[in-house]
Amino acid sequence: MLKKKILGAMLVGILSCTAVGFAEGTRCNGYPHAHRSQIYQYENCLQGDGEIYRGGDRKQMEVKNTLETKGEIVAIGEDGLVTVKGEGDYEIISLRIAKASKHVDNCGGGKATQIYDTNGKKLSAKKLKVGMKVDCYYEARVTRSYPGQANAKAIIVKNEESEYRTTLLKVSKVEQFDDKNYVTIEASNNELIASIDKKAYKDYNQIVEDDEVLVWYGIMTMSLPPRTGAAKAIVL
Repeated sequence: MLKKKILGAMLVGILSCTAVGFAEGTRCNGYPHAHRSQIYQYENCLQGDGEIYRGGDRKQMEVKNTLETKGEIVAIGEDGLVTVKGEGDYEIISLRIAKASKHVDNCGGGKATQIYDTNGKKLSAKKLKVGMKVDCYYEARVTRSYPGQANAKAIIVKNEESEYRTTLLKVSKVEQFDDKNYVTIEASNNELIASIDKKAYKDYNQIVEDDEVLVWYGIMTMSLPPRTGAAKAIVL
Protein backbone atom coordinates (compact mmCIF):
# COMPACT_ATOMS: atom_id res chain seq x y z
CA MET A 1 0.00 0.00 0.00
CA LEU A 2 2.82 2.37 0.91
CA LYS A 3 4.56 1.69 -2.44
CA LYS A 4 1.34 2.47 -4.33
CA LYS A 5 0.99 5.78 -2.48
CA ILE A 6 4.60 6.70 -3.27
CA LEU A 7 4.21 5.81 -6.95
CA GLY A 8 0.96 7.75 -7.11
CA ALA A 9 2.60 10.81 -5.58
CA MET A 10 5.51 10.59 -8.06
CA LEU A 11 3.10 10.37 -11.02
CA VAL A 12 1.14 13.40 -9.82
CA GLY A 13 4.41 15.29 -9.41
CA ILE A 14 5.56 14.48 -12.96
CA LEU A 15 2.22 15.52 -14.48
CA SER A 16 2.20 18.73 -12.43
CA CYS A 17 5.72 19.66 -13.55
CA THR A 18 4.81 19.00 -17.18
CA ALA A 19 1.71 21.18 -16.91
CA VAL A 20 3.68 24.00 -15.28
CA GLY A 21 6.35 23.74 -17.98
CA PHE A 22 3.79 24.24 -20.72
CA ALA A 23 1.97 26.97 -18.84
CA GLU A 24 5.13 28.96 -18.07
CA GLY A 25 6.78 28.53 -21.45
CA THR A 26 8.20 31.61 -23.12
CA ARG A 27 6.66 32.85 -26.37
CA CYS A 28 8.32 32.54 -29.73
CA ASN A 29 7.06 33.56 -33.14
CA GLY A 30 3.69 34.38 -31.60
CA TYR A 31 3.30 30.97 -29.92
CA PRO A 32 4.06 29.86 -26.36
CA HIS A 33 7.23 27.80 -26.33
CA ALA A 34 7.25 24.63 -24.22
CA HIS A 35 10.17 23.44 -22.15
CA ARG A 36 12.06 20.33 -23.32
CA SER A 37 10.55 17.14 -21.97
CA GLN A 38 13.06 14.78 -20.38
CA ILE A 39 10.72 11.92 -21.28
CA TYR A 40 10.32 12.52 -25.04
CA GLN A 41 13.27 14.87 -25.63
CA TYR A 42 11.18 16.93 -28.05
CA GLU A 43 11.78 20.63 -28.64
CA ASN A 44 8.20 21.78 -29.02
CA CYS A 45 6.45 24.98 -29.99
CA LEU A 46 2.78 25.14 -29.04
CA GLN A 47 0.38 26.99 -31.30
CA GLY A 48 -2.51 28.94 -29.83
CA ASP A 49 -4.97 26.11 -30.54
CA GLY A 50 -2.75 23.56 -28.81
CA GLU A 51 -1.05 22.01 -31.84
CA ILE A 52 2.52 20.93 -31.24
CA TYR A 53 5.49 21.59 -33.48
CA ARG A 54 7.61 18.48 -33.25
CA GLY A 55 11.17 18.33 -34.48
CA GLY A 56 12.13 14.85 -33.35
CA ASP A 57 14.62 13.96 -30.64
CA ARG A 58 17.49 16.24 -29.68
CA LYS A 59 20.00 14.36 -31.83
CA GLN A 60 17.80 14.70 -34.92
CA MET A 61 17.31 18.43 -34.27
CA GLU A 62 21.08 18.97 -34.24
CA VAL A 63 21.63 17.04 -37.46
CA LYS A 64 18.71 18.21 -39.59
CA ASN A 65 17.19 21.63 -39.02
CA THR A 66 15.58 21.83 -42.46
CA LEU A 67 13.25 19.28 -44.05
CA GLU A 68 12.53 18.93 -47.75
CA THR A 69 9.60 17.92 -49.95
CA LYS A 70 9.64 17.89 -53.75
CA GLY A 71 6.32 17.70 -55.51
CA GLU A 72 3.28 19.67 -56.64
CA ILE A 73 1.17 22.39 -55.05
CA VAL A 74 -2.24 20.78 -54.50
CA ALA A 75 -3.97 23.53 -52.51
CA ILE A 76 -3.59 27.14 -51.41
CA GLY A 77 -5.84 28.08 -48.51
CA GLU A 78 -7.50 31.40 -47.76
CA ASP A 79 -5.18 31.59 -44.76
CA GLY A 80 -2.20 31.46 -47.11
CA LEU A 81 -1.15 27.89 -46.34
CA VAL A 82 0.47 26.26 -49.37
CA THR A 83 -0.04 22.49 -49.41
CA VAL A 84 2.50 20.39 -51.34
CA LYS A 85 2.25 16.68 -52.12
CA GLY A 86 5.22 14.67 -53.34
CA GLU A 87 8.34 12.95 -52.04
CA GLY A 88 10.67 13.80 -49.20
CA ASP A 89 10.59 14.06 -45.43
CA TYR A 90 6.80 14.47 -45.62
CA GLU A 91 4.72 13.23 -48.54
CA ILE A 92 2.20 16.00 -47.91
CA ILE A 93 2.90 19.22 -46.02
CA SER A 94 1.17 22.58 -45.54
CA LEU A 95 3.57 25.51 -45.47
CA ARG A 96 3.26 28.95 -43.93
CA ILE A 97 4.80 31.75 -45.99
CA ALA A 98 6.67 33.99 -43.54
CA LYS A 99 7.36 37.70 -43.89
CA ALA A 100 10.56 39.30 -42.64
CA SER A 101 10.47 40.41 -39.02
CA LYS A 102 12.85 42.33 -36.78
CA HIS A 103 12.11 39.80 -34.03
CA VAL A 104 14.34 36.73 -34.34
CA ASP A 105 13.72 33.71 -32.13
CA ASN A 106 14.59 30.02 -31.91
CA CYS A 107 11.40 28.87 -33.62
CA GLY A 108 12.27 30.21 -37.05
CA GLY A 109 10.99 33.77 -36.63
CA GLY A 110 12.65 36.75 -38.26
CA LYS A 111 13.46 35.49 -41.75
CA ALA A 112 11.14 35.75 -44.72
CA THR A 113 10.36 32.72 -46.88
CA GLN A 114 12.56 32.80 -49.99
CA ILE A 115 10.58 32.12 -53.19
CA TYR A 116 12.41 31.73 -56.49
CA ASP A 117 12.16 29.81 -59.73
CA THR A 118 14.89 27.52 -61.05
CA ASN A 119 16.27 30.38 -63.14
CA GLY A 120 17.01 32.27 -59.91
CA LYS A 121 14.22 34.81 -60.40
CA LYS A 122 12.66 36.01 -57.14
CA LEU A 123 8.89 35.54 -56.92
CA SER A 124 6.15 36.79 -54.62
CA ALA A 125 3.80 34.44 -52.76
CA LYS A 126 1.00 35.61 -55.05
CA LYS A 127 2.75 33.91 -57.97
CA LEU A 128 2.31 30.46 -56.42
CA LYS A 129 -0.49 28.48 -58.09
CA VAL A 130 -2.05 25.04 -57.72
CA GLY A 131 -0.38 22.58 -60.10
CA MET A 132 3.10 24.13 -59.93
CA LYS A 133 6.03 21.76 -59.46
CA VAL A 134 8.13 22.90 -56.52
CA ASP A 135 11.04 22.05 -54.24
CA CYS A 136 10.23 23.08 -50.66
CA TYR A 137 12.53 23.55 -47.69
CA TYR A 138 10.95 24.09 -44.29
CA GLU A 139 11.46 24.10 -40.52
CA ALA A 140 11.89 20.73 -38.79
CA ARG A 141 9.14 21.72 -36.33
CA VAL A 142 5.95 20.30 -37.83
CA THR A 143 2.48 20.19 -36.25
CA ARG A 144 0.80 16.88 -35.42
CA SER A 145 -2.17 17.79 -37.62
CA TYR A 146 -2.83 16.18 -41.02
CA PRO A 147 -1.39 17.41 -43.17
CA GLY A 148 1.37 18.71 -40.92
CA GLN A 149 2.09 22.43 -40.94
CA ALA A 150 5.49 24.12 -40.89
CA ASN A 151 7.17 27.45 -41.58
CA ALA A 152 8.60 27.51 -45.11
CA LYS A 153 12.24 28.56 -45.47
CA ALA A 154 12.36 28.43 -49.27
CA ILE A 155 10.14 27.40 -52.17
CA ILE A 156 11.67 26.85 -55.60
CA VAL A 157 9.24 26.81 -58.53
CA LYS A 158 10.50 24.45 -61.23
CA ASN A 159 10.84 25.65 -64.79
CA GLU A 160 11.26 22.76 -67.22
CA GLU A 161 13.11 25.01 -69.66
CA SER A 162 15.69 26.09 -67.07
CA GLU A 163 19.29 24.93 -67.42
CA TYR A 164 19.74 25.03 -63.64
CA ARG A 165 18.73 22.87 -60.72
CA THR A 166 18.87 23.52 -57.00
CA THR A 167 20.17 21.71 -53.94
CA LEU A 168 20.52 22.52 -50.25
CA LEU A 169 24.01 22.22 -48.79
CA LYS A 170 24.68 22.02 -45.05
CA VAL A 171 28.15 23.56 -44.91
CA SER A 172 30.80 21.45 -43.18
CA LYS A 173 33.91 23.15 -44.59
CA VAL A 174 34.70 26.50 -46.23
CA GLU A 175 37.83 27.34 -48.20
CA GLN A 176 38.43 30.97 -49.14
CA PHE A 177 40.46 32.06 -52.13
CA ASP A 178 40.78 35.82 -51.66
CA ASP A 179 43.07 36.21 -54.67
CA LYS A 180 40.42 34.61 -56.88
CA ASN A 181 37.40 36.16 -55.12
CA TYR A 182 35.45 32.98 -54.41
CA VAL A 183 34.94 30.26 -51.80
CA THR A 184 34.37 26.53 -52.08
CA ILE A 185 32.01 24.78 -49.70
CA GLU A 186 31.74 21.14 -48.75
CA ALA A 187 28.57 19.75 -47.20
CA SER A 188 27.71 17.15 -44.60
CA ASN A 189 24.48 16.19 -46.37
CA ASN A 190 25.69 16.12 -49.98
CA GLU A 191 28.83 15.03 -51.84
CA LEU A 192 28.68 18.03 -54.16
CA ILE A 193 31.42 20.66 -53.70
CA ALA A 194 30.33 24.12 -54.86
CA SER A 195 32.36 27.21 -55.72
CA ILE A 196 30.57 30.47 -54.93
CA ASP A 197 31.69 33.91 -56.07
CA LYS A 198 30.35 37.43 -55.62
CA LYS A 199 28.18 37.16 -58.70
CA ALA A 200 26.39 34.14 -57.25
CA TYR A 201 26.12 35.54 -53.71
CA LYS A 202 27.34 39.00 -52.77
CA ASP A 203 28.29 37.99 -49.22
CA TYR A 204 30.06 34.82 -50.35
CA ASN A 205 33.02 35.50 -48.05
CA GLN A 206 30.72 35.48 -44.99
CA ILE A 207 29.58 31.87 -45.45
CA VAL A 208 30.61 29.77 -42.45
CA GLU A 209 30.33 26.20 -41.21
CA ASP A 210 26.79 25.04 -40.33
CA ASP A 211 25.21 27.54 -42.74
CA GLU A 212 22.48 26.10 -44.95
CA VAL A 213 23.16 27.29 -48.49
CA LEU A 214 20.69 26.87 -51.34
CA VAL A 215 22.65 26.56 -54.57
CA TRP A 216 21.59 26.92 -58.21
CA TYR A 217 23.94 25.05 -60.53
CA GLY A 218 24.17 23.61 -64.01
CA ILE A 219 27.10 21.55 -65.20
CA MET A 220 29.13 19.55 -62.66
CA THR A 221 32.30 17.52 -63.06
CA MET A 222 32.35 13.72 -63.36
CA SER A 223 34.94 13.56 -60.57
CA LEU A 224 34.40 12.03 -57.14
CA PRO A 225 33.26 14.06 -55.33
CA PRO A 226 31.57 16.09 -58.08
CA ARG A 227 32.27 19.83 -58.29
CA THR A 228 30.26 22.72 -59.68
CA GLY A 229 30.23 26.48 -59.91
CA ALA A 230 27.14 28.09 -58.40
CA ALA A 231 25.12 30.32 -60.72
CA LYS A 232 23.26 31.64 -57.66
CA ALA A 233 23.26 30.96 -53.94
CA ILE A 234 21.39 32.13 -50.84
CA VAL A 235 21.88 31.36 -47.16
CA LEU A 236 18.69 30.22 -45.43
